[in-house]
Amino acid sequence: MFQDILKGFEEYSLLKGYKVSISTDTSEMDRISFKITILDFGVTANRNSVKQDLNEYIRKVQLGEIDEDIPRVINPIDHSRIVMALKNRITFLQQNYEVEKNIKEFYEGFVKNLPVGGFSHGNPVFHISNGGNTDMDQRKYISNNSANVMQGDNHQNRVEAGNINIGSTVSEKNNQIDLLSDLIKELSRNSDNEEYQKAIRHCESIKDEMLDESQPDEGMIGKLLRKVSGILSAVEKGSELFEKAQSVFDSFGGASL
Repeated sequence: MFQDILKGFEEYSLLKGYKVSISTDTSEMDRISFKITILDFGVTANRNSVKQDLNEYIRKVQLGEIDEDIPRVINPIDHSRIVMALKNRITFLQQNYEVEKNIKEFYEGFVKNLPVGGFSHGNPVFHISNGGNTDMDQRKYISNNSANVMQGDNHQNRVEAGNINIGSTVSEKNNQIDLLSDLIKELSRNSDNEEYQKAIRHCESIKDEMLDESQPDEGMIGKLLRKVSGILSAVEKGSELFEKAQSVFDSFGGASL
């Protein structure tokens, strides 16, 4: 919610005749940092006045009101539009605050009213039946959307991603992505090497998977890492490329040189 409040300062700064941008940094574990970048000082702003305006804006949000009589330093139509947008934002934030407050109070009351002895439950009973059909021939079994199923004659069941370690926190994932970026950059120094180009594509696919998916596909990442490892197997030990590649493999734990 605090991030939404700060984003409103981007609009408030326009009322004051200058322009700022609010960004967040979540690279450090259990810590969120906010950065205010002044994009255009206009004719009225300096660093001290921006700090004063930020304090003034937060105070207005706490009071739940944006004054209509804020001095106009921009086009009257734009001024009215931004004031209306800020009022809508404050109303939205107040409603969200009340909802979260009510939910918190509900759960606090729920926990207080729990019995001292806690909960008890009986063991569940499962009844499994195949409807009288005893034909379980694996060669006829339809395996669509079945995870890791074994089917057909002389089958093998191989788990590809058993040792892949995807970062469990934002910081750990960002570190893995940064290591991949460093490896891609180092591989790009040998742009005339076709095999290295393949390795770059594999690394970029892993990086995209890490950036785009909340739960990256460990199986796909494991296969791509092994392909990269095969391509770079002849890299001289101790070289810059070797060290960067090994750092990637160590972070994921699924392959090595």
